[in-house]
Amino acid sequence: MTASKTKRLLYFMSELEKGNDISKTDYLARFGISERTLKEDVSELKENLTELRPNMKVKYSRKNGSYHAQYEHCLLYTSDAAD
Repeated sequence: MTASKTKRLLYFMSELEKGNDISKTDYLARFGISERTLKEDVSELKENLTELRPNMKVKYSRKNGSYHAQYEHCLLYTSDAAD
């Protein structure tokens, strides 16, 4: 029996936020899903990240066969900084 999509996405997001890489092979085995389902999960997660974590991107390393989070740095300016 496969885990629900919600459980899979929560696991994926949790691991990314901890700074862990997510092995494609391990993820497929852990949840008993196909590569197509994994691609759908990653696609949905990426869509949600644009709203939830706009500075976080999900990247795949072919060399390692795993997903990881990549953060884009942004500078925040306040009115105090302009003085």
